[in-house]
Amino acid sequence: MPKTIMVPEARAIVPAIISLLAFLSAVYGYPKYWWDPSQGVMPEGNFCHAHPERAYPELEVDGFWLESPHGAPRLDPDITFEFRNAAGDLVSSLCPGASYALKGSFPLPSLVLLSSSEGRFTSPATTPGCPNRVDWGGSISTRAAMLFNATYAVPCNPSADINFRVTSASRGYPGTWAQASVTLTVDSSCAAASCPKSDIPPSPEATPSPPPLTSIPPSNSKPPVKKKPPPPPKRKPPPLPRKWKPPMKLTPSPSPAPAA
Repeated sequence: MPKTIMVPEARAIVPAIISLLAFLSAVYGYPKYWWDPSQGVMPEGNFCHAHPERAYPELEVDGFWLESPHGAPRLDPDITFEFRNAAGDLVSSLCPGASYALKGSFPLPSLVLLSSSEGRFTSPATTPGCPNRVDWGGSISTRAAMLFNATYAVPCNPSADINFRVTSASRGYPGTWAQASVTLTVDSSCAAASCPKSDIPPSPEATPSPPPLTSIPPSNSKPPVKKKPPPPPKRKPPPLPRKWKPPMKLTPSPSPAPAA
C-alpha cells in the first residue's frame, strides 16, 4: 500500500483544525465576558441590570476577533421562571421584605446571566458590585445546565414592580443568545414584619379615607338649637267699608185745615 507522507505544513494544520473543532463543539456564552471588564471584552463593563441588546461584531478576546459568535439576542418562549414563597407555594406577586425561591428552566444546557431591576440575590454568589446579578453556572462550561436555582430578597421599599431578565447561550457554535423576562407586582399589603412602616409603599388599590366632617358634632353632645326667626308684625286690617243706605224720603205732613 502506498504510504501517506505528511508534509510539515499539514502536520501543523491538522492539530489546529482538531483544536478548533473541539473548541467549537464545547463553546458557550460566558457571562463573565459581559459583566467582568477585566476580561477585556467589555472594558467599560455594563450596569447591573443590562443585557445584550444587539450583535457585537467588534468583540475581541486575546487578539482574536469573535465576530459576534452569539449573534443578535432572540426571545425564547421555552425559558420559564418559577417563584415560590417560604411555604413552597407558587406566587405571581411579591411581598416587601420577603424572600423567594426562584427557578429558571432552559430548553438546552446553558450558561446564564440573571438579573433583577431591584432587590438582591442571597444565593448563589452575586457578581462583584451588583447584588442583583447572578452568573448562573459561574462561566464554567462544565456547569452548564437546564435548571438553575436562586434565592431572591425583595426590598422593603421598591420603587416599582420588579423585573427579572435572563440571557443564556447553549453549547455549540453558534450558541445564539436566548433571552426571557418577567415582571412581578409588589403587594404592600403583605409586607414582612421586619420592614419599617415608613419604608412600605402604599398599596395601589388602597384609597385614603376622607377626613372627618367638622360640622358634625360629637355623639355625646347635643346639637345646637336653631332659633326661629321672629314673626312679622301684625298689621291692623283696613276698616270695613260702610254699608250704603239709601236716603230717607221725607213725606210732608198735611197742613191743618183753615178755621171756619
